[in-house]
Amino acid sequence: MDMIIKDIVQEHSIVKDCRSVMRILAILCIVTCVAYAYTYYVDPHESSYQDFPETDDSLIIITCLNDVSLSWGNYLRGCDYIDGSGELLIASLHSDSIFSVDPSSGEKMSGIACPPEVDDVMGVVQYESITENWIYINHVGDDTDLWKHGSSSGWSYAFPNPAELPRGMDMDEFHNIWEVDTDTHILFKFDLNGTVSDQWVLPGIPSSEHPNGCSVFPFGNDLGVIIGCYTISGFRFYVYDGTNLEYFGPAPLPQYAYISYDISYSSDRDSFFWLYKDFSDQYRLCEFAIQVLSLQQSTWAEIKSGF
Repeated sequence: MDMIIKDIVQEHSIVKDCRSVMRILAILCIVTCVAYAYTYYVDPHESSYQDFPETDDSLIIITCLNDVSLSWGNYLRGCDYIDGSGELLIASLHSDSIFSVDPSSGEKMSGIACPPEVDDVMGVVQYESITENWIYINHVGDDTDLWKHGSSSGWSYAFPNPAELPRGMDMDEFHNIWEVDTDTHILFKFDLNGTVSDQWVLPGIPSSEHPNGCSVFPFGNDLGVIIGCYTISGFRFYVYDGTNLEYFGPAPLPQYAYISYDISYSSDRDSFFWLYKDFSDQYRLCEFAIQVLSLQQSTWAEIKSGF
């Protein structure tokens, strides 16, 4: 009888241990599944999630210098920094207006309404001529024509837009407008009469992404171009030597973002201003600087092999 009782107790103990092990395994499975689900949900929407092609001989470092809230913002789209005055122009699709903003605080200072012919304003760029200050805007709607605003002459029609779905745009020192098409991925370069001198289908951007921001800046003896995508997968950098446009490489975003909008370079500050929306559905303005580290190909190969 004692042996039978011992066998029963031993069997019960084994079953109890097995149940404990099964509980532990079940908990581990649940934790693993939750962790996997969390990772899958968060990563594609965070700026730390980057699916970039590798660069062989360059490294772009982005440093956030300032980040402010644009709590007044509603459907903000394009932006352009005005060197000399220290103000930033921001286009609002919601009110079809162009606002002047303090780039350091994000405070909205003044604004002008777009002409009634403009349905949904997207990009904005400013330059100063001998006679007056000019603002050029693009938009989407029944047409995508460009309009211009003179400080003394007001709004007037500029010229037809070569882009079908225009987004961000900028102007170089020769008064050429650079504009990106979010649907075709074409980067256009045209003068103030609307004559297209160059156009390229941007390499390095998957077809599933949509270019949204565009700015040009000095890059050594050449012209640099930075492109941001709506799908927040990071920035892409290009170099224009006066004839050819070459893909230079990618870089991560300086802040976590839900949606990425336009970018504008300031030569006065040697930095960029980036318009984006965060995960709380608030518009924000980030100022950042870039540093390009050129490496010998053998050195870069050694670094990668070291990983």
